[in-house]
Amino acid sequence: MSDVAATIDIQQIADIAKVGRSAVGNWRKRHADFPVPDSKGRFELRQIERWLIENGKIDTRVSPTHALWPVADELRGQGLSHRDATNLLVACLVYLEACERGRTSTPASRGVSAVVADESQWSAVRDTVDAELHDALLRAATSVERSNEPLDGLLVSALERASMVRPALLRSVLDSLELATDDFSQRFDLLEQVISREVAADRFRGQFSTPGDLAELMVRLGGLRSGTVFDPACGEGGLLLLAAVGSERDYQQPVQLTGVDLVVDTVRTARSRFFLHDVPVDFRVGDAFQNKPPDRPKADLVLVDPPLGLSNWGDADIYLDGHWEFGVPPPKSGDLAWVQLALGSLRPTGRAIVATTVGTTFRSGREADIRMAMIHAGVVEAIILLPGRFRSDTSVQLALWILRPSQKAQEAILMINATTLGSAGRSLHLFDEGDIERIVSALHRFRSDPGRVSDNEIAKRIEIDNIIGGDLNPAHYSTAEAIDVDALRAQVVELRAEIAASADGVATAVARVLDNVGQGGSE
Repeated sequence: MSDVAATIDIQQIADIAKVGRSAVGNWRKRHADFPVPDSKGRFELRQIERWLIENGKIDTRVSPTHALWPVADELRGQGLSHRDATNLLVACLVYLEACERGRTSTPASRGVSAVVADESQWSAVRDTVDAELHDALLRAATSVERSNEPLDGLLVSALERASMVRPALLRSVLDSLELATDDFSQRFDLLEQVISREVAADRFRGQFSTPGDLAELMVRLGGLRSGTVFDPACGEGGLLLLAAVGSERDYQQPVQLTGVDLVVDTVRTARSRFFLHDVPVDFRVGDAFQNKPPDRPKADLVLVDPPLGLSNWGDADIYLDGHWEFGVPPPKSGDLAWVQLALGSLRPTGRAIVATTVGTTFRSGREADIRMAMIHAGVVEAIILLPGRFRSDTSVQLALWILRPSQKAQEAILMINATTLGSAGRSLHLFDEGDIERIVSALHRFRSDPGRVSDNEIAKRIEIDNIIGGDLNPAHYSTAEAIDVDALRAQVVELRAEIAASADGVATAVARVLDNVGQGGSE
């Protein structure tokens, strides 16, 4: 364990105590025992923690992550991009976790154990002088990758970028990460915070990560308790991870996971994530469209949150592939290509949940023909329309497709308009547990009894024969309540009588006023 003393500044003290900077300044003036800062104006974290607790300012331990983030932010001052800095932090977390697993004799309970030679342990690297720290870290990472096939490619490529970082800062990064996960927080929790910080700093990075509310909704709609889960556009693996562990870390479901993504760097992050969570998974780098249906995994649940409205998503060989059961999707948008890929990956009793742009549910032309073919085949169980700004990287409105293998006897499709649910945050529209449960319940009750709808405020059962032009946008099926014309006419007559009476009253009052004015004038 490192003997580094984590330090924080005045603003961080204020954040910890949930007060303003001026309050911290007053404490320093009024309390002679307030900790003394170092030459850089920073305070030792543990001294501050003790003082705050003893003086009743806080009642719990301070998270060492308060000291980590300033160090992490400083990495970008060394010429690293947000992505490079995140990759470096993730690789360091994986290395520290591998050292911990290699140091203990207890193997991983479900996922990947690790073999780490004594000379490659962090304790050995830590004793290296600053000038040789980067080389020592890189040698250790190379050794760990060679000794552990599941970790191949997770460390060296990211840590090579550490050559741009000052040795003292690199040591601070490692020490801060170690402190931040020592008897306080798990490394997988810290990794999620690292990823969240980068998404907040670069909203376009959000295309590789499914927002929490959307992921929770999609997984819950799938309703899988065991079996195989496949994500052909897995990104950083958030959907697969939630399908495996549920909302709580201690709730692991017995599922087999397979994910495919085209971006090597993204898959690397996903693999690191699952290693830290100790969850086995089969990740593959590649283009899911290049695999013919017989070569694709067959799953009980397919979850897809793909790149939205992706243009030029294939080449001539893919467009002309004879496996497009419902029609060749147009090159200008790959949304219905993902929908068909998901359907082609289902087992006979499986379900698929696919996110697309809302336009995919009603655009004309080739997409309308594909939708009509899907409707007649009975593969569309439900469509869910979501509010706008449900993702950080786009304001485009989303729709969820609930799909199943062909049901020729299907009579109706469930349309759920969820645009009135949730609340608009500063940058995202948010669902709470009640909103998610309401949508999930509406689907599951329809599934158990297709003849009726349990929540008429948001859900409607639309007969197949009433779907015109393949239009599957739930907003287009919001029907007005029946109008009682006779009652409306009676209200109009009554209102006209009230207006006439009011007008007569006003006229009489005006006449009296004028009469009084006239009499007063004659005097």
